[in-house]
Amino acid sequence: MRDSDRPSPGRALAGARIGPLAVRLLEADPSLLDGLDEEAAAEARAKVTAAVRTVKPGEWAPKADEFGSRGGFGLLVLRGFIARRVALVDRGCVELLGEESLLQPWVDDGEFAVMPFGCSFTVLERTEIAVLDETVAASLSPWPLVARNLMTRALERSRHLAGHLTLTQFPRVETRLLVLLWHLGERFGRMTPEGVKVRLPLSHRLLGEMIAARRPSVTTALGRLEEQGLVVSYKRGEWRLCGGRPPEMLDAPRESLFAPA
Repeated sequence: MRDSDRPSPGRALAGARIGPLAVRLLEADPSLLDGLDEEAAAEARAKVTAAVRTVKPGEWAPKADEFGSRGGFGLLVLRGFIARRVALVDRGCVELLGEESLLQPWVDDGEFAVMPFGCSFTVLERTEIAVLDETVAASLSPWPLVARNLMTRALERSRHLAGHLTLTQFPRVETRLLVLLWHLGERFGRMTPEGVKVRLPLSHRLLGEMIAARRPSVTTALGRLEEQGLVVSYKRGEWRLCGGRPPEMLDAPRESLFAPA
């Protein structure tokens, strides 16, 4: 869950702007400062700036050098959500990219593999992205811990994907959906006295593609979870998680599902 004492990049973005197309990067995404002492963090916040670009909702096909990011760390999501879909023949799965996600559009997604995958992006809502180009990478050189934290972001994506692969092994769609919602709640949700609230612009079809289920099965499973008092649905894309773990996981160690190998 989000640290209530530290705003997420989306909430911190307004105060970090230095014009319509640039931000103080480490003010916009303060967790990149983890490990720095106060003096170093203050200096880095003041000196490191990055260009910001907005991507509108809809299909998005980023070029290898999108926004001039190649040569640096890539593109960092500051606000908004993007669905990355990987497909093989008529099968596919979806990865959700949101605040703090790091993308490198020039990396091969499997198009040239023996059994080639297709990859596509759909911007789910207006999304703002920091361009971590070569200039930004050079400006971070006095603070190598920030580069380490960016590397951690890249590794976290692989950990999240491993967790998603694991949850699809549960036979019941209800269990898969509940575990996914808690996983997303941990990444993007906010703790409240009533439970964990999470706002995600995900249709039932997209949720299905994240847990290897069809849309009607997701709709039915969500209804059953609401009947059990485990999930409360508000307007589209907003949920409150207020129950415990699924029955299949009651005897499992709490850290077992998404623990690193």
